[in-house]
Formats: sequence, C-alpha cells, structure tokens
Amino acid sequence: MPNLVAFGPSFPGQKGIAHNKDEYMDEIDLLKNMEIYMHALIELGQN
Repeated sequence: MPNLVAFGPSFPGQKGIAHNKDEYMDEIDLLKNMEIYMHALIELGQN
C-alpha cells in the first residue's frame, strides 16, 4: 500500500507478551513508545 507505515517498537530484553492474555508493558517502555510515536507523527506530518 502506498503511503503506509506500520511499526511497533520492542526493546532488547523485553518479554514477548504482546497480544497475549494479560498483556502489559512496563511504564518506562510505555514512555519510550510514546516518544517514538510522537517523533514519528511529527516527521510524517511534515512530509
């Protein structure tokens, strides 16, 4: 698909718990994800 970006950060040492029952994320990883998404949206919005 043109003009499509799909991504989802994962970090070294992070448990593979995404999309499972009782899924969770450590607070520090949540904050890192928020920063990554914020920068991505800014960059994507400028182009």
